[in-house]
Amino acid sequence: MLLADLNDISPSIRAYEANDLLTEVPLTAAFDTLVSLIGERNFDLYEGLDGHVSKA
Repeated sequence: MLLADLNDISPSIRAYEANDLLTEVPLTAAFDTLVSLIGERNFDLYEGLDGHVSKA
């Protein structure tokens, strides 16, 4: 889950796992997971490796 605070002075984005809303997840880990899930969903078109998406 991503929480965005888009105020003008100090905008921020925080990430949490859906089953643990008390422990913040680093954005790099959240995006690595997202890339991996996109690769799984479209396994015939894309693959995700080390946070990078490329055509299969």
